[in-house]
Amino acid sequence: MPSVTLPSSDVAERHGPGPDFAALFPPPRHGEHLTARTARLLHDVLRYLGETGHARLARLGGRSVREEDDDLFTALPEFTWSQSVHWRRRFVAVFDELADQLAQGRTPMPGSAAEEFALWLGIVQAELLITLQPEIAQRAVDGLACVDGDFDWTRCHARLFRHPYVPLLFLAEFDGIQDPLHEANRRLRIGDYRPSSWFTEFAEAGPGYAGMRWV
Repeated sequence: MPSVTLPSSDVAERHGPGPDFAALFPPPRHGEHLTARTARLLHDVLRYLGETGHARLARLGGRSVREEDDDLFTALPEFTWSQSVHWRRRFVAVFDELADQLAQGRTPMPGSAAEEFALWLGIVQAELLITLQPEIAQRAVDGLACVDGDFDWTRCHARLFRHPYVPLLFLAEFDGIQDPLHEANRRLRIGDYRPSSWFTEFAEAGPGYAGMRWV
């Protein structure tokens, strides 16, 4: 699974105390929104990914991404690796936009392919952080009460995304599926995920999408 180098220091310390996530995300009564601990960790990971992206932009310059780069942009589907600096800069900015939504007490609901991939990477990284560096993850959420639904990433994937097919865009056997004319794309009604469309708002929600959202 694509991923980015995990932080070697406390993600919370990098950004100070930050917003009051306990107040912004009170314990959900029926799982209707993110828990405070989930929101806090996801917020800090998204901030970290934004910082990582800006640093990587400076080193990468205008050249195409290569597999040996092994960083943020190699964690994206290979069909994005030859995009321009402007495209990459716009994508990196999305991490902060999503983190800002969480800092305002809003559950991020991706409205474009760029937002979907940024949030998907954020969730993947948060899950890896808990698994591989639990002490860093724990420090990020210190002081926030444990409640049912904390770090339920499966539920996040089900609730926050229009469909479950984002991982297919990484697989060689589905090469070209980002094109809405691709047979599998049309059959699954995935939509236009070509890089030129990543920052275009989704025209409409996919089947069942409204029912999957937190309300």
